[in-house]
Amino acid sequence: MLREILFENPLKPYVVLTVAEVALAALWCTRRTRRTAAALVVPPVLAAAVGVTAHLVVTDRERIASALEVIGRSLESGDPGPVATCLDPTCLAVARSGRIIRRAELIALGRSAPQRYGVTRIRVGDIETRIDGDRAVTSLTTHVRMGRGTLAGSDFTAAWRLEWIKRGDGWRITRVEAVYPPVLAEWRF
Repeated sequence: MLREILFENPLKPYVVLTVAEVALAALWCTRRTRRTAAALVVPPVLAAAVGVTAHLVVTDRERIASALEVIGRSLESGDPGPVATCLDPTCLAVARSGRIIRRAELIALGRSAPQRYGVTRIRVGDIETRIDGDRAVTSLTTHVRMGRGTLAGSDFTAAWRLEWIKRGDGWRITRVEAVYPPVLAEWRF
């Protein structure tokens, strides 16, 4: 939790430091001493330190979020090459029927589905990642705008679950699960 507060979302420390600065400014207005003047410098210095640290330290959760952005842009552009680099060689998906979809077929689906449906936009949202050592699980939704056929102009929302493993060269997806809508669970698109 401390890692998230300091490195990923430092809003709470900024709020606390702002309140402290306001309180010190009020104190300085009533007691104009060198000590209170010196104390006025502490919150901005600490805020700068938090900001620099948050910028320089890239957490595992931020690395996974960055990989998800790469995947979204890649699929939107119709170039699944960057997606392939995010998939572990052991990556698979399991259809509701029990059929196993291996990495190569996932890459082929990533290439063909956006072209087939004329995807014009993919937005990733509602990202929640839980990390446990060198494993992670991400739940997310995708909002896809279709540009071709009977679905042209319509938006399609899907929920996904991704399992990750941390390798020497970064985080890689080991399992992809289509959660919603149920029709996606058969991986025939």
